[in-house]
Amino acid sequence: MVFSVSRHEPLVDSPWSEARAGRGISAIATASEDAFDLATGLWPLHRYDYEPGIDHPLRSVYGGAAGIIWALEQLAAGGGVELVRDYGVVAERLDAEIEREPDEADRPDDGFLGGRCGALAVAQRRRDDLARADLLLQLMAGHAEHRALDLFYGSPGTMVLAAAEHVRTGDARFADVWRASADHLLDTWRVDEELGVRLWTQYVRPDRPDRYVGFGHGFAGNAFALLNGSGLTPDERRAVERDAVATAKRLAAVEGDLANWPAVVDAPLALSDGIRTQWCHGAPGMIIALGRACPDDGEWTELLLAGGRLTWDAGPLRNRAGLCHGAAGNAYALLALWQRTSDELWLERARRFAMHALAQVERQETPWHSLFTGDLGVALCLRSCLEGDARFPALDWF
Repeated sequence: MVFSVSRHEPLVDSPWSEARAGRGISAIATASEDAFDLATGLWPLHRYDYEPGIDHPLRSVYGGAAGIIWALEQLAAGGGVELVRDYGVVAERLDAEIEREPDEADRPDDGFLGGRCGALAVAQRRRDDLARADLLLQLMAGHAEHRALDLFYGSPGTMVLAAAEHVRTGDARFADVWRASADHLLDTWRVDEELGVRLWTQYVRPDRPDRYVGFGHGFAGNAFALLNGSGLTPDERRAVERDAVATAKRLAAVEGDLANWPAVVDAPLALSDGIRTQWCHGAPGMIIALGRACPDDGEWTELLLAGGRLTWDAGPLRNRAGLCHGAAGNAYALLALWQRTSDELWLERARRFAMHALAQVERQETPWHSLFTGDLGVALCLRSCLEGDARFPALDWF
């Protein structure tokens, strides 16, 4: 078995409806605006976002105010949502607040998704400030050789952000920062002699080496960061795609016409709480990260489709609707397969998952206000399904 039945639930019998999707987007945005705490200038921490030592509202892109503000403004820019508040004052102060009170007490890093860089970038996109741009570049440069080597805490995350800021501003310094980080990432992508493919070793915990595989903390996210943007030469891009696909093929766990990927190299597919089949670990994240790589490789296409069948057959994740480990995140894997194959079946399936994610939001007792773990990721997924847009929020487009 390449997925854990207990981690999933049956797909709701709810056909795709543009009208219902639009109402759902509006309802989620309204609930998020209503939950804004005027006293703190933040949003309440959902009980599932509590971590040891953290009991305060969050401020990062991943789970806090920066991501909420970015998502709300993206929904408003796309039409159909009219915001009742301006969050400019909040966005301006998030960096200083994260520096004083990090979202994760044991990892007070300056990275993109969980740290200061993401908050600074959200503020920059509302109002460009030269001093803030200089600070953002300084923090990114300091991440070039970060030991985490992952999307959350290390240079791959700041590379994604640097590529986006270079496109937005045309400031060549962002391209220079991206290249310095890319050079280190390429240098540390080493061949495992036993497996015969290239892998990274991450130090997400400073005292413990790991070799993660998935999008959130591992190989797939690092390969995505290298391929996302225009910083590689054509020869480098071909080599990265070739080696990344070779690694993904080697690490795949195939059973019949289904495929999944382990969370950690050389570890069992099933962890203590079961097999992961989500954005951060497992087949959905692998498809999203590398679904555009090697478009003419038929064997790779078939393996990606096996991961898509696994995602569909397993069904939505139980009681989780969001992007990181929920039905909305898995819907983006199905959208990525539609983008690769042009087969409308995958768009239809993505929309069914989005409808299920909306139903999960509607049945929960308490609204969940965050970009990656909560309801706003569902609203963005619904919009992506309306528009036929396979780009993943905050990573493919920011």
